[in-house]
Amino acid sequence: MIYGIIYKITDKENGKVYIGQTTDYKRRIRDYKYSPSKIKCYGYDNCNTITKMFYDKGFNNFKFNVIDAGDSPEELVDLENYWINYYNSIEEGYNDYKATIQYKMSEISKSKLRRQAGNFRHKAETIKKKSIPIIAYKDGVFKRYPSAKLFAEIHNTERTYVSRATKHGKTVLGYNIFYCDKNLREEVYLKSKDNKYKKLYESIKEDLETIENGKMYIDIF
Repeated sequence: MIYGIIYKITDKENGKVYIGQTTDYKRRIRDYKYSPSKIKCYGYDNCNTITKMFYDKGFNNFKFNVIDAGDSPEELVDLENYWINYYNSIEEGYNDYKATIQYKMSEISKSKLRRQAGNFRHKAETIKKKSIPIIAYKDGVFKRYPSAKLFAEIHNTERTYVSRATKHGKTVLGYNIFYCDKNLREEVYLKSKDNKYKKLYESIKEDLETIENGKMYIDIF
């Protein structure tokens, strides 16, 4: 059972990254979106670097990715520190020492995490090559996943439910699932007899096409 995830935020202008952890990814993204309110409440100088960057540059200047997952609070801390070191995001990115570096890992833990990270990256790349990307839509937010399988793993549900939702225009966990490929989406739309689904599809059709060009979405991997 996944306890929480490690996410990476990338500045689209300069490529700088921020590594963070959370047990509620959707809420965390929403918090970043409303960074101006946090600045007004606590004051600019009292907020961390990434919050200041969202305030200065705007939410749409950043890209979100889920890059790892942990089964316990302790593992999340270790993984967060590993990825901070991997991307050197304290020296070259937006992470702050006090907010992220919490304790020193043993050499055994470091070796284990390197293996886990390598397996995780390899798994993600394999999924990309073999699977059909999907787009999940909920509450005005688009997220693109490299496969139905990865969506199922992240959201702790059955892959068959996700595949069925994609093929038949249904929902899963409150998400409307669409193929990233336009031709496949159109096939589902034409076959569907669900007027509610068709109405939604027509209302976001242009947005879905824009996503194919790499815009307006949160890319999971």
